[in-house]
Amino acid sequence: AQVVTIGGRELILTTVTDITERREAEAALRESEAQFSALFEANPAAVALADASTGQLVAVNATFCDLVGLSREEALGHTSVELGILTAEDRDRWLDQLGASGGMGRHEMAFRHRTRGPRYGLFSAQTTAIGGKRLVMSVATDITDRKEAEAALRESEARFATLFNSNPVSSVLSEARTGLLVAVNPAFGDMHGFPPEEAIGHTSLELGIVTSEDRRGWMRHIESGRGMSRYEMPFRHPTLGLRYGLFSSQMVTVDGRELLLSVGTDITDRKQSEDLYRSLFEQSSDAVFVHTLDGKVLHANSGAAALLDFDRELLQAMAIPDALGGESSSVLARLGESGTARFGARLTRAGGRVLEVEGDARVIDRSRGIAQMVVRDVTDHRREERERRARLFALESMELIERAVRGTEDAEQMLRDFIR
Repeated sequence: AQVVTIGGRELILTTVTDITERREAEAALRESEAQFSALFEANPAAVALADASTGQLVAVNATFCDLVGLSREEALGHTSVELGILTAEDRDRWLDQLGASGGMGRHEMAFRHRTRGPRYGLFSAQTTAIGGKRLVMSVATDITDRKEAEAALRESEARFATLFNSNPVSSVLSEARTGLLVAVNPAFGDMHGFPPEEAIGHTSLELGIVTSEDRRGWMRHIESGRGMSRYEMPFRHPTLGLRYGLFSSQMVTVDGRELLLSVGTDITDRKQSEDLYRSLFEQSSDAVFVHTLDGKVLHANSGAAALLDFDRELLQAMAIPDALGGESSSVLARLGESGTARFGARLTRAGGRVLEVEGDARVIDRSRGIAQMVVRDVTDHRREERERRARLFALESMELIERAVRGTEDAEQMLRDFIR
């Protein structure tokens, strides 16, 4: 208001301006700035505002301070290069990208924490104007743990791949639901007769390796959640025909996929050897015992039952000293010490007949404490040997008598000749 003279009269001139919109705009601005400040401070990501021309930090939030290991007072008024957060090269590349596009989205970059050393962050930046000043707003999150986990995962997968491919045992990765082979190692080709390029992308059924019935039995073990360990199963080789394998399987995660890892060894030769041993074991006329080192009988053949005149099932529930007599305890002691023992003994059959026997024992699996003992009846052989010796003694005695008689006759003739 002001005093003015109009027509000789002094008047007060008052002007009124409607500032409602300005007041509302100022209030809105204050509210916006308060919201920005609250969002800036409460943001779980690190946020910094820097002068676009100098790079000096003008505002940082608490998360930024935690990210770089600096207090707010230490950070403000300095550049990220001066503070050792970024290298000059990284900062220049960042500014070049900002100058070209006005922004930078989710850029992975190394930075340095004051006490924890090199770290990795995911950065975004945008140029903006606040209070008439051109600023760069940067947002960053620490991804060091994720990077280390990814590196550890890559290293683990590399080790797995190396182990998988160099494993001398046949190894296969397949889809559990479809059975489709995803990866096979060279040993798989050696065992099953299919090189990787012919096997991958097919199922073991399509390749004729296993039958559908065997695969169903295999998968029942897997789906029960127990996995499958040392599962004996027949398989077919394209040129060698029917073979036998010992397989183990377990679910694994590879590149985010749930796959079935299966390993197997060809036990055909071992199985044939076991069948041969079992046949020889059963058909042997000698008594054969498989037992523990402390004497518990695990298996006894029909020859053992015949030798001792015991029921076979009863014999397999006995201990060696019970079956062969107390003297066999010393045999077990020698067997445990040296791994082998030879012996001779007299034992009484269930019917009361006394037999003379000879035996050999040896440890066949020291880790499991298992030995084998072979006992043979030498009664007839010993009797024949004694009879032969008796006959030989008789013959030798008669020869001595004859020689003595001839010697006497020669002496008498010499005496007669002397007298004459």
